[in-house]
Amino acid sequence: MTGKYPTHTGLLVNFVNPHREERGIADAFRAAGYHTGFLGKWHLSSGFITHQSMISGAVREGVATLIEPEYVPPGRGRLGFDEWAAFNFHMDFKQGFYYRDHTKKEYYPDYEADWIVDESIRFLKKHKDSDNPFFLMVAPHYPHPAWRGERDVPKRSLQQISEQIQLPPNCRQSFPMKLDSPGGTLELKLDQVRTYYAMCQNIDENLGRLLDYLDQAGLSENTLLVFTSDHGEQLGSHGRKSKMVPFEESINVPLILRLPNRIQAGMVSDVLYTPMDHLPTLCSLAGVDVPTEIDGIDLSPEILKQGKVQRDAVLIAHYVSAANYCRSHQDAMQWRGCRTKQYTYVKYVISGRELLFDNRADPYQMTNLINGSASKQLLKTMRGHLKQLLIESHDNMHPGTHYADWYDETRTVIRTGKGEL
Repeated sequence: MTGKYPTHTGLLVNFVNPHREERGIADAFRAAGYHTGFLGKWHLSSGFITHQSMISGAVREGVATLIEPEYVPPGRGRLGFDEWAAFNFHMDFKQGFYYRDHTKKEYYPDYEADWIVDESIRFLKKHKDSDNPFFLMVAPHYPHPAWRGERDVPKRSLQQISEQIQLPPNCRQSFPMKLDSPGGTLELKLDQVRTYYAMCQNIDENLGRLLDYLDQAGLSENTLLVFTSDHGEQLGSHGRKSKMVPFEESINVPLILRLPNRIQAGMVSDVLYTPMDHLPTLCSLAGVDVPTEIDGIDLSPEILKQGKVQRDAVLIAHYVSAANYCRSHQDAMQWRGCRTKQYTYVKYVISGRELLFDNRADPYQMTNLINGSASKQLLKTMRGHLKQLLIESHDNMHPGTHYADWYDETRTVIRTGKGEL
């Protein structure tokens, strides 16, 4: 959204509000005269009526909380998006609720992805003949747990996924309930995996509907379309569910860009592309002024085959040991690392333990080279990359509890790695 490191925005956990001066990608396009719209899961609002402790997650004495998707009113909380049909966070993939520009909940009629593409087409119809261009972000929630079959995804999508599920060699179906604890286990059921794949299929089907409309409306040739994701899913790999760990299943996400007559069809690039790079890259491709004071870089020369971008390594990180609070009770969820085109290197905040994988020779990351197989020069190089990236991002590798002071009583960012705002 911002083109910045999380340590430069303070957006390190869910359910927090950006600082009022924060600007995002929609602000850049809006300033250039674009109609801007957001549809789907937002998750950049506090979602709390009143304050809840950022450290422990416990309710402070005498203070009531409401853990529920909250209405995000027009204004700075929307980071430059004007037209709005969104929810902060919920797990209702069928007939779930969302908000527009008022506090009354509205409900999608059936499954979320079907609704969200219907909304997308309505937005496109509204603006396709305008003198001004449009910028629309479509943010479907799934694939996402709870993976409850037809309760979460249409039967037509489930029917297209075989019941014979092939799991990767690094997958375990039984694993610890907590990442650092041997007590209690979780089980990954194959019908859950099938639902996950059906969710992917349903997204693919609805993307096809959106592409068909662009063709029918005569918009395809002049519309830059980007398909990507925010994170992956372990789905049993390395004995994990969910994400927040440094393995490829979590951090390596899809990225496809289509702009006929400018981006060569079928072209594949191995350039290291991070979510921070969306803002400068998409602005550049659209001829929109790129904001200053961002950390991402413009990768349009790589995309347009106009030149190579020199980038040796990118930062990967998880700052706290709970998605919504500044906790530090689990070593496995507090880490920093770097990814090169070949290697993944990770260092954990609490224990200091390290991981090093050769992703070309070992794509399932089953052999930790730290255990004696890595050369001294390779270790020195990867540790050096991480050191430089931490300097650039003003990150001293603090434990999760350190960041509680970055937010006020409304869970709004008041401090970043650069200091008080």
